[in-house]
Amino acid sequence: MPPYLLFSLGALTGAGVALLAPSLSRNSRPLIKEAMKTALLLARQAQVSAVQLAETMEDLYAEARAEADAEPAAAAAAARAAVARAKAAASATRKRASTRKPAAKKASRPTAKRVVRTAQRAPRETAPNA
Repeated sequence: MPPYLLFSLGALTGAGVALLAPSLSRNSRPLIKEAMKTALLLARQAQVSAVQLAETMEDLYAEARAEADAEPAAAAAAARAAVARAKAAASATRKRASTRKPAAKKASRPTAKRVVRTAQRAPRETAPNA
């Protein structure tokens, strides 16, 4: 809507209210008063509802934050317990390993490849010093 039409509409409305105000004020005073009272009551109810909503949101936030703070602590406790179990298992394995007799070393026999390689190597001759 173009601005000049809005201005014209506002000016006409203002002029009409100015002309009709004296007659409307006498007859409509109780009606305006009742409308204001209703608006005040609705505003008060809206304020109470807003306060209740804010309190509920604060409670939910506090609960969520407490749970979020508790989860890392629980995860850290679980990790510490897992590390302790792993250390205990490693310690038990070391104890079992230290009580065993060492296995006897097998004598290594020359393989066919080793024999061939050894035979192929010729002794290095050194050049006479001149």
